[in-house]
Amino acid sequence: MTINGYELFTEWNNSNIGETAMAKKGGKTFFLKKYGEFKAPIMGASMTPALYDRLMTKFNEFKSYRTKVNELLRSMAGPGGNIIAPSDWFMDGNQFVEATEFVPGLIEDEAIYSFSDSELEMTMLTITAALYNIHRKKVVHSDLKRQNIVVAKNSAGNKVGKIIDFDRAYFEDDVKPDYIGGSQNFMSPELVYCYVTDMCDDAVSMLSSKSDVYSLGIVFHNYLTKGEYPGITGLTGALKSRADAGETIYCGEAALDDAVIHVSSKIKEKYLRHLIANMLTPDPAERISSLEVLNVLKNKTVLDVKCETIVIDGESKEEAAKTVTPPPSPKEIVSTGIATVGKKPSGFAAPWADHDIEFVEAEIKKSRYVASEQIIQSSVKCYKFYREDGATRVFNVQNAVLFGLAKKKTAAASTPSPTTEIKTASSAKIDESGEPWEDHAGYNFDMYEITKSGFCGVKRALRGSVRGYVFEKKNGDTRFFTFENLKLMGYMKK
Repeated sequence: MTINGYELFTEWNNSNIGETAMAKKGGKTFFLKKYGEFKAPIMGASMTPALYDRLMTKFNEFKSYRTKVNELLRSMAGPGGNIIAPSDWFMDGNQFVEATEFVPGLIEDEAIYSFSDSELEMTMLTITAALYNIHRKKVVHSDLKRQNIVVAKNSAGNKVGKIIDFDRAYFEDDVKPDYIGGSQNFMSPELVYCYVTDMCDDAVSMLSSKSDVYSLGIVFHNYLTKGEYPGITGLTGALKSRADAGETIYCGEAALDDAVIHVSSKIKEKYLRHLIANMLTPDPAERISSLEVLNVLKNKTVLDVKCETIVIDGESKEEAAKTVTPPPSPKEIVSTGIATVGKKPSGFAAPWADHDIEFVEAEIKKSRYVASEQIIQSSVKCYKFYREDGATRVFNVQNAVLFGLAKKKTAAASTPSPTTEIKTASSAKIDESGEPWEDHAGYNFDMYEITKSGFCGVKRALRGSVRGYVFEKKNGDTRFFTFENLKLMGYMKK
């Protein structure tokens, strides 16, 4: 089979965003990626002209954005370079396809554990240099993880790291929520926050190249400990319940909940332990940049560790923070991305009347909150919680419940009939159909995963102009999910 001059020598295989295949062209080997999320619409009997125009506009926006990202990356990449970006892109039928030249001389992923110290340092240095060059152009990779960094021998025989798979890359000054993504075990706290708030504007505004730095910190920890992730202690609320039930808790979501992240003492070099601790700082405003990471690796500088929720195993707080200045207050992931300090109200506010929740006093005290107030943020009724030092954090009703600070009031004995309108905090407009939206065709609900999570029903819903789905539990609790969230959580699959 040949498409656009590329002769396929493998079948198309499903991937997280579409399909992939290997091909030959001009004596070279290429990796082809066909996007399945965004397709040009095909006019048919069931499609109205208005829907066709809307879907075509959406597809053209996607195609234009991907082309702009690819053109910039291609200008930075080159033969033997450490940024492996698409060299060609084209349409195959109604789908967008990217072609990336295959990297020769790849080293097996597990082989990195047998690298000498100098080989591993060179690998980390070249990865960071490539990432810094991307960040200089205001591009964020968004999905840095072990699988998206390959190691190969260069022409000088050195083992160097190369960054691949830019299908989730976005411009730092033009973030498109529909296009971004990441892998849970490498995801930054601010990207996790985007998902738990269904990509609200305030959450998306927190995203930057610092998100890549957090992900790279976990990659480096993984390299230096032969496959281990940072440890986690101090979980509270819903995350603790999940952990106690045997579920995996990831660093990004734990950091978002103010849990303590532990850098392993198995990392021999002190400057590397301290570097990773600074890369994993929860607040992106306080996290170091890729340029700072590069300078530390070049100069082997030992950075101070001042964040309260980052611990280096085997080191005291005094050893980690050499300076005599007091450590800053715990960093918060809030709407501004930075902890705010203000005058505390006296006592705790009651829930908004229409939220139908009650606060869990024990969990609030565990989280060290001493006061709260009702606020309205971006037209959404929220709660602002205060700590003794004045640091604050804002929760919408869904997140207050998610983090265990509040719970739904006991449901009435009678069960709503199936025709009862589902009420959601996001005021989504309900469509009674339980089928996927037309522009999500090709995807199906994984009812096993959905019911395992306690949901018993699903309906299409519109929240503003966003097409998503409302899931309902037997007690009447509901939650709105975007299409991207459902795929990330495994609730919707091809």
